[in-house]
Amino acid sequence: MININKKIQKLIKNDIIDIVHKSSTSISQETYLVGGAVRDHLIDRNIKNSDFDFVTLGCEITLANEIKKKLNKNLKISRFKNFGTAHLNFNMINIEIVKARKESYHSSSRNPDVEPGTLLDDLRRRDFTINSMAISLNKKKFGKLIDPFNGLNDLENRIIKTPTNPEITISDDPLRILRGIRFSAELNFEIDNSLLDSMIKNCTRIKII
Repeated sequence: MININKKIQKLIKNDIIDIVHKSSTSISQETYLVGGAVRDHLIDRNIKNSDFDFVTLGCEITLANEIKKKLNKNLKISRFKNFGTAHLNFNMINIEIVKARKESYHSSSRNPDVEPGTLLDDLRRRDFTINSMAISLNKKKFGKLIDPFNGLNDLENRIIKTPTNPEITISDDPLRILRGIRFSAELNFEIDNSLLDSMIKNCTRIKII
């Protein structure tokens, strides 16, 4: 059984996360830690010098500039406006800030069309439930785990599932076939049967990567 509260309290004391929390608070912009850092910390996987991904319900570049002021004014911010993403590298640690978004795909490409969305929209678009959890960095509910797709349960059961229909998830972005296999191998997790069936059915779509 994962001791959630203890692990999260330790995680939010990380220097980078603390600065992002203070930065988002100072500009009153709702922000969450998401993805791999949440997953890895909950299973005691070493995340020292790992990357941090944040979702914000506001302007990604505004938050990035606030973080930059607190970390190092000479840092370079890379912005990918079409995807609502800003990126900083601090002491070899990648910090990515993404504006919460929805995604839609065309059959000929794994690059999505994006539009603004809610936190739930952003977690729903992700590949697997174990990567679809978030931790609130907001003044209210600071440190609260948001887990709408039961990713914590799948972590405990060591299984890889998609947050939505696996057929659509894999067909939209067939790179997720390789990602699912990699996570299964690295974490020693089982791949859910319906997901495995979808991987096999859509394997020829690898050609669009």
